Amino acid sequence: CLLLAIFCLAFVVLELFYIKKEPTFQSVLNLDPKTNTRGIGKYGATKTFDVDHFFSQELPVFELNIEPEFIRSLNAAIPKKACQKVRFKKVPIKSLKIDGHIKKPKNWVRYRGYCNPHWKTSQKSMKLSLKNDEWGYGTFNLNALATDYGMFEIWANQLLSRAGGISSRVTMVKLFINGKYDGVRYLVENLDTDMIKLQGLKKGDLFREINKAYLGHDRKDGVFYSPYKDEDALKKYWKKNARKKAPWKKFFKLNEGIYKAVHGDSDQWKKYLNIDHYINYAAVVAITGTHHVNNHNIPIYRPKGDDEFIPVGYDFAGPYAAVFSKHKNRNISDYGAQIPYLAQNWLSSLIWSDSSYRYKIHQRIFEIL
Repeated sequence: CLLLAIFCLAFVVLELFYIKKEPTFQSVLNLDPKTNTRGIGKYGATKTFDVDHFFSQELPVFELNIEPEFIRSLNAAIPKKACQKVRFKKVPIKSLKIDGHIKKPKNWVRYRGYCNPHWKTSQKSMKLSLKNDEWGYGTFNLNALATDYGMFEIWANQLLSRAGGISSRVTMVKLFINGKYDGVRYLVENLDTDMIKLQGLKKGDLFREINKAYLGHDRKDGVFYSPYKDEDALKKYWKKNARKKAPWKKFFKLNEGIYKAVHGDSDQWKKYLNIDHYINYAAVVAITGTHHVNNHNIPIYRPKGDDEFIPVGYDFAGPYAAVFSKHKNRNISDYGAQIPYLAQNWLSSLIWSDSSYRYKIHQRIFEIL
């Protein structure tokens, strides 16, 4: 018995001091826990968008009553072009019930979306603006099923969120219009202060391209790419989802730094980017193989009192392979395009061109998997 006790004690000592511990989920990167989207939401909104909740509960139900004349007004304003940036007209909702909860009056609805998958079918993508919050949110995006690959979108955004990043999460809801079932919609978390608050993040500012915009440079100027001249030039393309009084100086400095780094040897951009968060984001982009976050769908967030910006996952849309396989005239080599491709814009190219960052990206991919 004494020999057995000595053996067991020796084994415990070896376990404690000589056998390496399993790496923690965030061992490669130092992700600020204050920006961890598994944080608590005051209204339980994180549960609404949690993938476990999605698979274990009935879908939430949205019931809208809209006067026929206002529905005609919405339909009359549908763009004629396949893709067109327009400000859709909003109309009043006569009555609104969300998961059995009757909302007070003065709520509004409008169509939304940049390209016609949002409106070309009988299902239309909608944005609801509420006078009084529901689940802590004042705005809901209900996207038509034709817009994206639903389960991919839910998975990709949840993956980034659970990996400690920041992401606009997606789930599904049932929609009824004037008592008639209108199918399932994607419920997409709106990029605004409600999302920041309900994900347990610091107060801060979100910047997002209006349509397409470039990190580090203005639109194409002849055959050259020119830097943003000033903050007003930056606002022209990036003011979507930004507060009216949002400070633009540091975002301008980030873009200026990216331009200088591409055209010379400057590290200014590193001062204004949370590199660990960007590496984490890049790892998730590589795993998901999304084709849709290059110079489009690249919102970025800066916590108040912090110089460093953090990328926000939004509208991953679909993997390379699924998109390329649609086109019969594609070269066969395109079918192998679902690879860790990260040279999407000037910022991602700067990250990918540094071997130490590439090493961390590969490590992070391994950890997340």
